[in-house]
Formats: sequence, structure tokens, C-alpha cells
Amino acid sequence: MKYATPAVFEDSNLEISLTDTASKLSARLFEAIDSWRERRKKRAHLYGMSAHLLRDIGLSRGEVMFLSNQQFWGE
Repeated sequence: MKYATPAVFEDSNLEISLTDTASKLSARLFEAIDSWRERRKKRAHLYGMSAHLLRDIGLSRGEVMFLSNQQFWGE
């Protein structure tokens, strides 16, 4: 197993690597937040649907209540 020496860090693009990592992390965070918002909006839309429309798509009011009471990060 090789260990990094100070000379390795001097020659590397560590700053660019850290910036790239932070950029990827923030992109994933924004994607997760966007996904959570979208899920919350869909659940709210289902909650507002009439019983007739819910039957048309194969859901019961109980299933919608269960979904709407789940945490926003849950599937």
C-alpha cells in the first residue's frame, strides 16, 4: 500500500479535486431536494383528487392517506 507524501500533494491538483468534489456534492444535494419537492407535490395532488378519479387510477382513499402521511424523503 502506498502512502501519499508531501511531494505528491505539491504536484497534484488537490484544490481542483476538492472543488470538483464540492460541486458534485452540491449537485447531488440539489437533485435530492428537487426530488423531495416533486414527491411532495405529487402526494398533495393525489390527496386533492376525488374518489372517482382515484378509482380510475386504481388507488383507494386509504392508500392516498398513507402516502400523504409519509415523510418527504420516503419513497
